[in-house]
Amino acid sequence: MSWLPGTPELAPAAYERFRALYDGLWRGGMDAGVLELCRARIGALVRAERSPIDWSELDDAQRAALAFAEQYVLDPHGLRDSDFAALHAHFEPPEIATLVLAVAMFDARSRFECALEVS
Repeated sequence: MSWLPGTPELAPAAYERFRALYDGLWRGGMDAGVLELCRARIGALVRAERSPIDWSELDDAQRAALAFAEQYVLDPHGLRDSDFAALHAHFEPPEIATLVLAVAMFDARSRFECALEVS
């Protein structure tokens, strides 16, 4: 059940800008597969669901990105230099910037959807 009756048009201009930025993440230079893993893991964390990801099948770059995403969602103040060093071992600075923005947006969107029971 959603807290919002029907499917109202809530702040359509703001949603359009959000959607453009969100869609642009997939064209920001970061591997789309890594972004999708982060999106799925963040959604599961926020909804307190079982993780859809089998870590044993991931490579080191994917693990570094997911570890960063998890720490960001659970406690962004807990991010350490070692978290960023792990990212730098596998990704270029523009990719890391895209990843950080994507993780923030995935977290915000997941929390919005969870709070309002929409998807």
